[in-house]
Amino acid sequence: MKGTDEIRTYSFDNDGLNELKSFEYGKNWPVVYLIHNNKDLYIGETTSAEVRMSQHLSNNEKNWLFISKCG
Repeated sequence: MKGTDEIRTYSFDNDGLNELKSFEYGKNWPVVYLIHNNKDLYIGETTSAEVRMSQHLSNNEKNWLFISKCG
């Protein structure tokens, strides 16, 4: 079965988004992800991490977060 059990860390910015876009499972694959800072944590799930991270980056309510982890 194709897949990964690896958790990857990306910066929560355009550089991290570009890195995620190049990852084989960055789109069209179900993932659970965490976006956090030292105080707060957001947990989500999606079938396209690339699209969802792009949406979060353009959302002013998530600007206080800075690290994303997908797995």
